[in-house]
Amino acid sequence: MGSKNTQFNTRGPFLGEYVSGKYVGYHTNQLGEVLVSKWTEATGGSTIDYTEPGPGKNYRAHVFIASGSFVVTQLGDGTPTGGPTTVDCLVIGGGGSSGGMNGGYHGGGGGGAGLLHYKTGLTCSVATHPVTIGGGGAGGSAGAVGPAGNTTTFALSGSPIASPGGGFGGTHHIGPQSGGPGGSGGGVQYSGTQGTGTGTPGHPAAADVASPTDGWGTPGGPPGAPYPTGAGGSGGGGAAAVGGTGVGGGVGGAGGIGARYSITGPTDTTYGTPGPNPGRYFAGGGSAAHTTTPGPGTPASAGGGGASPGSPGVVGGAGDANTGGGAGAPAAYSPDVTGASGGSGIVIVRYETS
Repeated sequence: MGSKNTQFNTRGPFLGEYVSGKYVGYHTNQLGEVLVSKWTEATGGSTIDYTEPGPGKNYRAHVFIASGSFVVTQLGDGTPTGGPTTVDCLVIGGGGSSGGMNGGYHGGGGGGAGLLHYKTGLTCSVATHPVTIGGGGAGGSAGAVGPAGNTTTFALSGSPIASPGGGFGGTHHIGPQSGGPGGSGGGVQYSGTQGTGTGTPGHPAAADVASPTDGWGTPGGPPGAPYPTGAGGSGGGGAAAVGGTGVGGGVGGAGGIGARYSITGPTDTTYGTPGPNPGRYFAGGGSAAHTTTPGPGTPASAGGGGASPGSPGVVGGAGDANTGGGAGAPAAYSPDVTGASGGSGIVIVRYETS
């Protein structure tokens, strides 16, 4: 009778097993269950390593501004690597566009922001997790609305996340005047209706707030009162606030403000729009157009695009790239001018490394 291998059940550190002279981290019991241990490593996107203030935890963030995959592999050499076991992630859809202008006194609406999901403590399996980045909607041609932003997805095994793009902003003179639906809704030219948001409103405006099941998103701003010489449109919805309403004198409403997240670290300035620490803004709504009355245009929301000045032929500002920001609207009475594009979405995945 052969001798029994008495070392098979000898446990190494981190629940590893002694097999063929090596501790192997993926054996957790004799039933074949797989544990995602520290003996993993992850690849994909651009990486940022940082230490969080206060508790001093060390993190690695993987940033995706183009489609790809977050790939987690299991190492069998018994070397703890600080790879992921659970992850936090920020997933934002592309921003909505603004419509083009071909005459008229009334300003168009700003594009809505892409839906914002921020999830923490999600189990991360050893697998390939595809990432699809949604682009911003392209600006509409003269007198026509543009499209909504595109959906961003993070296909995390067991917890897939999808963030729809923002709704388009309504236009004027002969085009559709209502804002479109989206993660956050698009703003409206004064005589239409604002776009609805699929996300949950009520973000408390603090930094790093986890999202509800439906993500963070708001409607576009409600229409303003008509004005004898032109009414300003309303702003697109942002992750943390509804778009503003156009006011008397033809001034367009501001886009709804975005939300702050510090998932790429306290000192990173590459991603997001500047704001108070901690964190940087993502998913702001686009600002609405001024009328023909001369004016500076409504400034950009945090992450969204600003409206153009009240002068013909000027295109609104695009939503900030890699934030899911909505597009700002062109000025009223802009003959044959296109709208602006929403900002592209983003996926950021982070995990504690030690």
